[in-house]
Order: sequence, then structure tokens, then C-alpha cells
Amino acid sequence: MFMLKVSDGKMLKDLLSAASTVVDEATFRLEPEGLRLRALDPSRVALVEVDAPKSAFDEYQCSEPFKLCVSLSQLLKVLKRAGKGEAVEVALEAEKLRVTISGGYARSFTLPTLQPSEEEPPAINVQFTAKAKVDSVGLKQAIEDVELVGDMATVQADADRLCLEAAGQTSNATIRLDKGSGVLVSLEATQPARATYSLNYLAEIVKAASAGIASLELASDMPLKIEYQSTARLTFYLAPRVEPV
Repeated sequence: MFMLKVSDGKMLKDLLSAASTVVDEATFRLEPEGLRLRALDPSRVALVEVDAPKSAFDEYQCSEPFKLCVSLSQLLKVLKRAGKGEAVEVALEAEKLRVTISGGYARSFTLPTLQPSEEEPPAINVQFTAKAKVDSVGLKQAIEDVELVGDMATVQADADRLCLEAAGQTSNATIRLDKGSGVLVSLEATQPARATYSLNYLAEIVKAASAGIASLELASDMPLKIEYQSTARLTFYLAPRVEPV
């Protein structure tokens, strides 16, 4: 009914590790064309979307659409046993998930499946006014810099630069990425954007998906969209901090 295989387990491990920063019990939509996930964290602050077409895997078989719910933390414990260059196969057998790792030697694990969620969070529709492409390693370092002084970060963008600011009781930090710099690959803004977000969530997101180019989209006091694209698409939405009236 369902099977996927990758010649190197790192791709699958990285994808699921990133998703696990938002949710642990994940309900995937498995289809003949690929697998998808849209999940909201329990506090309703962050949403993650995964879109992995069948071409993202070395082998992929799914006879008909269905939902599969698993504990990501439990699955990741097994996937982390795969060494560099070892192949991983995941298959559904008798309502259980079988994970086979082969390379230096073969081993197989059987994991339980969970009751799938009946409802999926609605798609987020925001009219963003600024879009930036940022080197993901540089973005991770910028988040680590502002984390030194506070637990919230204000993200600002205009036609010339992207800025991150944080303030603590006795100190503050400002990170400025100018257009044309090595870290800020591109920037477009139809109007300035400014919003404040939780650094706890931001730090976990950029740490889990720190490879390649990150696309950021924002608008004033609206959710921040962070997307990573490789063989699979990984998207996060982070709700802004709303100041009390």
C-alpha cells in the first residue's frame, strides 16, 4: 500500500527533524504523487507544511490516498541510527510502520501508527509586502546574535535592507543585512514591513533547516513565512506578537 526508499537517510531525517520543531504527532497525507503535511503546533503559534513529491525519493509507492499519523520523535530516534550513506526504507505493514536501514549491516524496526487527525489546519493566505532570499547559514547566525539579548525579535524589511532587532533589560542587538550583501541574496518590497516574533520558535526553525537558501516573506504585524526548497518543499508560518491594546 505504501513504501518509500532513500539511498541516504540524511534527507529524510533532516526533513522530519525540521517538521518536529512545530509538531510531534504528525498526520501525513500520502498520495500516489507524493506526501504532504500541514500541521499547527499546540500553542497555535507556528504552522509547518511539507510537500515532498515522489521524485524526492529514490523509490516511492502509494496505491491510493490515505492519512498516516506517526510520532516524529519516535521515528527520528530510529532514523538517527542510519549512518552517512546508509539507505532507509519506510513501509506500512499491517497498520504498523516498518523502517529498514541497510549499509554496513541491515536492521529493521517496527513502530506503531497513531489515530490520524480528522481536520487539517486551513491554508494561510497573507498579502505579503516584502520578500527576501537569505543564505540559511547567515540567517541562523543572525538569529543566534539577537538571541543573546532577548526572547523576541523584530524583523523589518524595506527596499534596501532586512533588519533583525532584539532588546533586553540592559542591552540590545541590531543585525542589518543590506541589499547586495553576501548573506542577503535578493530583496523586494512593495512597502516596508515590520513585525515581532518569538525567538524560541525562530531559533528552532532555522536550526533545523539550515541549508541552502531560505525565502522569507513578511508584512507588518502579519505571520512570517520561511520556506526552504530542495527536492522537497518545507514551509513555516510564525504568528506575530500582538501588543495588548
